Parts: sequence; C-alpha cells; structure tokens
Amino acid sequence: MVQNEDWETIMNQIKEQFDREGKIEAFTLFFSGIKYIGTDGSSTVYLEVPSAFFKEQLKRKGYLNVIQQELKKYTNTDIFVELKSGGVPRFSVV
Repeated sequence: MVQNEDWETIMNQIKEQFDREGKIEAFTLFFSGIKYIGTDGSSTVYLEVPSAFFKEQLKRKGYLNVIQQELKKYTNTDIFVELKSGGVPRFSVV
C-alpha cells in the first residue's frame, strides 16, 4: 500500500507530467496544498486539501482522476482517494 515516501514519488511523477505539458503553474496551484494523511491498509488513500472549495476544484478540473491514475500506475491496483477538507474557519457567523 502507499506510504508517505511513495506519495512523494507519485507527486514528483505528476509534477514531471505537468511540466512536460507546460502546466507547471496548475501543478503548483492545485497540488502543492495536498497533504498525505494515510491509508486504510488496503484500497483507500486519505489526502488533506485546504478547503471544501479546493476539493471541488480538484474534482471539477479532473485532477482527482490524475491522482488516481498515477496511484494505479504506481501500485498496479485500483486505489480510491478520499479528500478531507482541512483548515480552521477564519470567522464564524453569529
């Protein structure tokens, strides 16, 4: 299963792909805020993203699929990715 060191390798492979395609700015914007949390030990990888908005943008732009495809290439198995929204709200409505 995927460990933290594996995640770093996978992110480097995605970065190289984006660099070859001339999309390094998109990589920096959308992938640099993703943090590896861990796995369930079998088929799910848990990642933390900065916000719910960020999470939706990753899905909408197809970048979640990029992550899943790279995980599949790396592990030779289908991996489900669960994105967790992180961060603490900066204000609250009373």
